[in-house]
Amino acid sequence: MNQAAKALRLIYLFLLFLTLLVVISYSIHPGTTKSGIDLGHAIEFDNGWVNAATGENVEIPSTGIADKFTIENTLPSDIKNSDFLFLFLSSQDVVVRINDKEIYSHFFSTQSLINKEFGPMEYVSIPLKEVYSGKKISIDYSTNLPSDPITIVGRIYVGDKANIIFRIIKVDAISILGSFVLFVIGVVCIARYFANYKNDTNFTVIRFLYRGISMLMVSFWFILQTRTIQLLFNDMMLLRDLDFISQLLIPIPFVLTINELEENKYQKATLILCLAESIGYVFLFLATFTGISDFHRLVNLIDVPLNLTIVYSAITIFLIFLSDKELFHRIRYNLLTLLVVVICGILEILGQNNYIVVKGVFLPIGAIIFCVAWETLESKSFENAKATKIEFGAYKKSQKLLLASVSHEIRTPINAILGMDEMILRSTHDETVVDYALNIQMAGDTLLSLVNDILDFSKIESGKMEVIPEEYSFSSMINDLYILSKVKADAKGLKLNFDIDENIPDKLFGDPLRIKQVLINILYNAIKYTNYGSVTLSVKINSLDCDFVCLDIHIIDTGIGIKPEDINKIYNPYERIDEKNNRNIAGTGLGLSIVNSLLTMMDSELQVTSKYKSGSDFSFLLVQDVVDSKKMGKFTGETDKQKFTDYKVSFKAPEANILVVDDTDMNLKVFCGLLKDTDMQIDTASTAKEAIFMCTRKKYDIIFMDQQMPVMDGTDTMKEIKSALSCEINANTPFVILTANTVSGAKEQFLANGFVDYVAKPIDSKKLEAITKNLLPKDKIIQ
Repeated sequence: MNQAAKALRLIYLFLLFLTLLVVISYSIHPGTTKSGIDLGHAIEFDNGWVNAATGENVEIPSTGIADKFTIENTLPSDIKNSDFLFLFLSSQDVVVRINDKEIYSHFFSTQSLINKEFGPMEYVSIPLKEVYSGKKISIDYSTNLPSDPITIVGRIYVGDKANIIFRIIKVDAISILGSFVLFVIGVVCIARYFANYKNDTNFTVIRFLYRGISMLMVSFWFILQTRTIQLLFNDMMLLRDLDFISQLLIPIPFVLTINELEENKYQKATLILCLAESIGYVFLFLATFTGISDFHRLVNLIDVPLNLTIVYSAITIFLIFLSDKELFHRIRYNLLTLLVVVICGILEILGQNNYIVVKGVFLPIGAIIFCVAWETLESKSFENAKATKIEFGAYKKSQKLLLASVSHEIRTPINAILGMDEMILRSTHDETVVDYALNIQMAGDTLLSLVNDILDFSKIESGKMEVIPEEYSFSSMINDLYILSKVKADAKGLKLNFDIDENIPDKLFGDPLRIKQVLINILYNAIKYTNYGSVTLSVKINSLDCDFVCLDIHIIDTGIGIKPEDINKIYNPYERIDEKNNRNIAGTGLGLSIVNSLLTMMDSELQVTSKYKSGSDFSFLLVQDVVDSKKMGKFTGETDKQKFTDYKVSFKAPEANILVVDDTDMNLKVFCGLLKDTDMQIDTASTAKEAIFMCTRKKYDIIFMDQQMPVMDGTDTMKEIKSALSCEINANTPFVILTANTVSGAKEQFLANGFVDYVAKPIDSKKLEAITKNLLPKDKIIQ
């Protein structure tokens, strides 16, 4: 449990102890004292009063005498010049006389009232003189409110002003303390929300905000129930109206707290209820403010939001109990504390309406129990979430290591398969052999695409996927797409159509790798889910100017289509729609999730329209900068065989010396075979020890180093060669990493360790030639 939670719990428990202490003290020494008992020269002047008209004794306090009446008594014999007479009035006019001489008058006015028919209760203080000792006092009461409310004779005090105020405060001591406790809890809860909301994980700190607002509203209402508020704020008429308003505001944050506790299971119902309560609040306020009605007439409506809140809470909790036992089990203790608060609230309302003797104590105690319990429960949830986060971090770390291992173990043999296959295609023109080799290539590409999907998704999850714009040929990219997808379409007997607008500028600026990845993913998907008919790639100009072109791209198929209810599921990672009918179709289920992420990175969005069992149309808009306005012209796709039979080496460097280090003989053969036509002098080493020895004897122009080797890996081998005196001749030789590890962050890590470039397995022969040509001394390259 964290230290902040422990500290808060101690604060709450201290407040609970303080509240109980005052309650016990109150029960032993009541806040009201009997007539005539001195307490620092102040008495509750409540005995000896008679009705001037009837001569009957008048009980103080009393209610329901008449609209106009006069009461009489004799003042104490020890009045001092510093003494005051305190009267508690209820929307009344009052005149005070000593020996029939008027010394004070107070006339209540409805002009400043929002509510014209129901005024506030308030204290008035009247200074006395020593000469008034033992003289007759008479007080005239009257009211001019049209609703004829119940008239009362409130408490009457005589004595020192400070002591009278102390007595008044003591009468409401528990309520004042309760209000203070609730206020402190509310402030603490809101402070905790602002301290934690930025780091919110599974620990839903928004509950602190709702709980804090609830406590502040209840605190506000609570203090307004004590008439001692007048000692701090004189406008009792305004405070009377705020009393009703605060009651209207209490249910809304409470409903939101319930909603959060129930994990937003009934969010729509919550919003509707909060909206209804807000509208009700505005209606009641405006009705009173404009004079259409007043709080006195509409007072029963104030209970409606409270009752709706209780009914809503009960119904939603019951529904969760029926439909989601797991959620109910998680929140059962929180619900128990809420029940305690509801019971305490009911008891408090009964106390405020004089149905029970004690008041001002139930709600604060219930609130403290509620907050202590929730602090305990949520601190436990927080600790669990923290532990889960640590476990998740360890899991992500192990997942990354697993991906790196899987990447190396699978991509290494794929490198050998595809590399050898490319060399077969380069070296033969036999139709049968070429067909066999193309089938091997198709199978290898399919296997590689599955691995790449998983690795690309890990990059997207970690935020390491990047869009790197560069100048490229649009026609060349489209041609590559045609070559890659035609083999798959031909294998299924599908017609592949490329409808490309010939007015598209050929030289564009963007990320051709990511665009190709998006298109090939969608094309492969379309071919996979189409059993007969055609797949069409349509690229048209949506808009064009001298600086940029907006391309309208559609991939249309005549395949199995997608059900309307499954459209939104296609972006979910690892989820396969219509699994029952598509179980024989291979794939990771990551393709469209990756497509959607890549398009978002390129400020675009995938749109899907589909008719089940009739086909689909995947489309998006792509904006690219125009480098050269020269049009690409009419598209004519070349065949797969042409791709390899037309292969030409990009450079020759017979004087160049390079070293390639790899612990797998097959990989060494593939590497040497791919660079064979460059005529370079290529040495090979299968261990770090052998590579270090060779670097002591010969100066190399480039060293290609495999990372995953026994005894000493590629990074350590590079560092040893660069630092060893015996290898001084190769201290400045550029090192290029050869690795099957393409998980997020791998390339950046290798470059940070001192490698100048990065070649991923399976090796792309064009990229390998480009990197080699770029790093070789210019005087050794023959164009």
